Amino acid sequence: MSPLTLGPVTFTPDKNVDVHIEEMNGRRTEGGETRYNLVIKHVSRKHAGVYMCQIVSTNNFTNNITLNVLGT
Repeated sequence: MSPLTLGPVTFTPDKNVDVHIEEMNGRRTEGGETRYNLVIKHVSRKHAGVYMCQIVSTNNFTNNITLNVLGT
């Protein structure tokens, strides 16, 4: 498994995959909450699969999300 994104940087050559970063308090601050949204435009069956969201800090957090694509 290879990373699609790391922070704001996208590693995949698929131009339909992007990451949108949302600052929850309106600005970047130390200890502020940030939301990272993986955006896939023009979804097709090739995008189906398991996506892993991983946050590495003092406590590691990993969440797997399964994307099923029905009829395109």
